[in-house]
Amino acid sequence: YQRRVHGTLSECLFFFAMPEDEDELGDEEEEEENENDQLVRPEDVDPDTIPDGPKTFIVGGWSAITTISDAIGRCQEGDVIYCHEGEYDEEIVLDRPGIEISGPPDISCIVTKGLVSSSLFSSVIRMSIRGGIVVKCGNIKIQECDISQAIQGIQVHQTANPHLVDSTIHTIEKTHIYVFPGGNGVFEQNALTGDGRRGTVGVYLDNAAQTIVRNNLVAGLMTGVYACNGCQGVEVVGNEVRNCTAVGVHADKHAKPNVRANVVLAAEHYGVLVGGGAAGVFERNTVHAPVRVQRASRPCLIDNVVVAPATIVNDDAQYALRGIAVKRPEELPRARAAAAS
Repeated sequence: YQRRVHGTLSECLFFFAMPEDEDELGDEEEEEENENDQLVRPEDVDPDTIPDGPKTFIVGGWSAITTISDAIGRCQEGDVIYCHEGEYDEEIVLDRPGIEISGPPDISCIVTKGLVSSSLFSSVIRMSIRGGIVVKCGNIKIQECDISQAIQGIQVHQTANPHLVDSTIHTIEKTHIYVFPGGNGVFEQNALTGDGRRGTVGVYLDNAAQTIVRNNLVAGLMTGVYACNGCQGVEVVGNEVRNCTAVGVHADKHAKPNVRANVVLAAEHYGVLVGGGAAGVFERNTVHAPVRVQRASRPCLIDNVVVAPATIVNDDAQYALRGIAVKRPEELPRARAAAAS
């Protein structure tokens, strides 16, 4: 049937045109057969004749491409790789710019031998990566991924500047996020979890530069956040650090981090420890464990609260601690009490 519409929406007239005879119906069937004859099968397509522009490569499932590495080798800047569910027994080496690799919403695409990236403006989304991630350089974005079963979860080398967001890192032997000297990055809204194993660290900032650690959950590790070796320009903001078997936030060896608006809960030794000549700014943190400032360390403390029965320990009698006070739980401002609950 053919439908023809005339007039306004409120005054529509519909006309139905019926084939006048069998010959007309036969002509239509013949035209349809001719159209089917013109369809092109995928195996008949010459790749060199495909117009330039972004392409999507499918890996696994019904696709003839069975490895992610093969798909990366076919990609140009702007192309997309979609991976079907399943295990891919390979190491991904992402060394081309502007490529997006993604998996199913349930993160059922599993890479078993890790990821090494030196790419600019690429992204990895909804992938399960076992064996860890090494970012040698570039600014890869890693989003909604599950990272596990490695010695180091993510290693960020000098000049690298990754963005890790909405991801989970677990089942790691040593350090969940390790930023080497000169490394950068933004790490936000992630869950870094462990079982309290000795030697485990959530975020290790080794003379890192321009690194932001924001709004993460860091739980069940020996040390939550460790900044050392003179790192500057580091922001540790709005994180929840809990159930550490040693220290929640530790500034050491002349580090100068900016530690603001964090909540530290249930650290067995110290909620915050500043030592080794470290300084930095500690502002509006709420700490439910002892705070200690060791000799020759000079942090700038602003409006910090230590929740009783936790205490403050100052090893240097020549340095008067200001900007930090012990309060009972019922004395906490409403916003801080809600954040700690």
